[in-house]
Amino acid sequence: MKKYFFGIMIFILLTSLVPFQSDSETGFSEVCLENSKSFKEIDHHAVVLNEQKRKFISLVEFSKILDQVSKYDLDKKNKYRIEKSKSGKIEKCKWESLSKKENLISIEKQIFNTEIECPLGDKIIKGNFKIVDYLIVRRVFPKKIYLRIGENEIQKLSIDKVNYFPYFEGRLLCLDEAEAEFDKLK
Repeated sequence: MKKYFFGIMIFILLTSLVPFQSDSETGFSEVCLENSKSFKEIDHHAVVLNEQKRKFISLVEFSKILDQVSKYDLDKKNKYRIEKSKSGKIEKCKWESLSKKENLISIEKQIFNTEIECPLGDKIIKGNFKIVDYLIVRRVFPKKIYLRIGENEIQKLSIDKVNYFPYFEGRLLCLDEAEAEFDKLK
């Protein structure tokens, strides 16, 4: 009887430790900083639409916004409950803060992988696409940050009610179709 009780206690202890990791990484700040650095180097090739003000800003200005937003990732000093799931083509990972004092409530990361066929003239082109969505929810301003990455490039950044869309000279073929499929499955 003592062996069973001892075994059950060890099992409960081990399973309760697994979801409360503090050293996991989302990749959010790295993505923001990498894109920020590249935007500073290619400023003359694109602009970003600030949808709320209906004006274009330079990539240098947008890179400053990304530098600021990158700071809203997980705090290594705090502990988080991690939930992971996979459904079809979508993998989800959610970090929820265990502290009521921390400004960060949660970060959700969704990864979508798909293969799309697109017509190009009289040919059909196949492409594999990876789209990553981040949703950060905070107790203080900014309360909601949404970032969409399509094939390692920022497609959209929303900070509360302000939306930013980078416009480049070229866009990957079939990426719009991949994003539409992802949005339909969400």
